[in-house]
Amino acid sequence: MKSKFHAGEIEVQTRAGVQDIARRVAGVLRSTIPPVAREFLEGQRMVVVSTVDSRGRVWASILTGEPGFIQALDEQTVQINAELIPGDPLVENLRTRRDIGILAIELSTRRRMKLKGRSELGEYGSIYVHAERVYALCPKYIQAREVVGGVDQATTERLIRHAESLDENQQR
Repeated sequence: MKSKFHAGEIEVQTRAGVQDIARRVAGVLRSTIPPVAREFLEGQRMVVVSTVDSRGRVWASILTGEPGFIQALDEQTVQINAELIPGDPLVENLRTRRDIGILAIELSTRRRMKLKGRSELGEYGSIYVHAERVYALCPKYIQAREVVGGVDQATTERLIRHAESLDENQQR
């Protein structure tokens, strides 16, 4: 039987000694987006998207919008319509590597899900994600929070930082 995990995940599981747990968890991995997950995604105001740049570095981008900015078009495809923060390398990363991960998290209820797949850049800045792996995550380590307000352009420019390593504060 083919594993639901790729070679890198299996290596990490082996090193951490959690192969048995991983085998049990594998049962929740899906290749399609179930109706409950579709509804959850469409109600979100924020998702975190992970991509890898041409040098192999991992990037996390926060995308926001009104509920519906991310839509499940069918059981295999998600469309994201979000305005990107200036300086965010997301689109450039997707031009060189199509792999993408999405974390949707509802901080007030601690519900969360992940979707991993292949991206496709659409017209007018849309991003399409073709699901390869979809799964819900337990809320165990999430503290309930409430997202308030937005971020203006001046604040955003101060938040963007390009560096080769984490500074001391980030490491703490």
